[in-house]
Amino acid sequence: MPNTHIKTLPLHKHTNPLRAITLLLQKMHTRFLIVGQGLTGTWLSHYLLQAQQSVLVVDEYQAMAASRVASGVINPITGKYMTQTWLADQLLPFAFEQYQHLETLLGKQYLFQRPICWLINNQHYYDDCQRLLKKNKTEHFIKTITTEPLDLPIRPMYGRVEINGGDVAIARFIADYRTYLTQKNCLIDAHFDINQLQLTPNGIKWQDITADFVIFCEGYIAQQNPYFGNLPFAPVKGEVLLVRIPNLGVTDRLLKSGVFLVPLYDDVYWVGSNYEHWATNHQPSPQIRQQFEQNLQDLLTVPYQVIDHWAGVRPATLHRRPFVGFNPQYPQVGIFNGMGTKGITLAPYFAQHFVNHLIHQQPLDVEVDVKRYFK
Repeated sequence: MPNTHIKTLPLHKHTNPLRAITLLLQKMHTRFLIVGQGLTGTWLSHYLLQAQQSVLVVDEYQAMAASRVASGVINPITGKYMTQTWLADQLLPFAFEQYQHLETLLGKQYLFQRPICWLINNQHYYDDCQRLLKKNKTEHFIKTITTEPLDLPIRPMYGRVEINGGDVAIARFIADYRTYLTQKNCLIDAHFDINQLQLTPNGIKWQDITADFVIFCEGYIAQQNPYFGNLPFAPVKGEVLLVRIPNLGVTDRLLKSGVFLVPLYDDVYWVGSNYEHWATNHQPSPQIRQQFEQNLQDLLTVPYQVIDHWAGVRPATLHRRPFVGFNPQYPQVGIFNGMGTKGITLAPYFAQHFVNHLIHQQPLDVEVDVKRYFK
């Protein structure tokens, strides 16, 4: 059984001192206490605030959190068999619309709707792609499939499939929303020690904060959460390079050939990523860097410069479905997690879905409701 004993301790050393004093004086109460401000915590807090709910987010900034090193690619088609991602017909238009709403709120651009250019180096796979797109009924996501060469400094390719997609500047988006939460006095930059969490008849208490509900949006470390440690997480480590390619000149599309090349700014590109299942360390691997650089050398005919090399751990799940809902034994303790590699589209959609459940008692989708994992 989870430890429900509490010992009130000072807030974490990274907490704003004035904010800490204010909290201690006010004995703050909020309806929803959200733990974690990655992609899931950002979207969940946003929809709760839009629903006029009182929200407090506790998050200790982690530079190498998965959300902050991710590419933010929105891709409706996945894998060498060109299959449609789960719920793509609903997720993509909803994601495009909601990121645009956040752009209006925050006054900056984060969403770039531009095709994913999937480069093909032989006729056999080109023919396979045409067949698979028809078989899987995914042609409506295709902008074009052609053998016409690209006017870019890349090695000759047989053809390409251009997929209607895009990308989100996810690190900037999360950072700017963090500032927004801070300005609304809805964020505490602190480590959430779960041993200080106390369950009460009317909700929870953590340090000098009381809440009706606590909802964990912690990413892959939720495997260690005593309330949800039984959930079938399957974390996936991914690594990326930040590279400068002065003479590539790609801004209107994403390139995919072994790795993704995502344009960022001033000839700088995000390059990645790989999938290392069950790995939970954040140390970049020299072998992966070598592999990525080989991919770049096989693709480009111009020089490049590696600026940085990062790693992050995605909170993927065994069944590739998010975890949404509450612990049946402790109904004041919830989770919103497990978005995995498709979090850029899953998070906004299921955050609104969860808020409709919280505020309007609408039922949760059985595929994401965590109650199915509790006996």
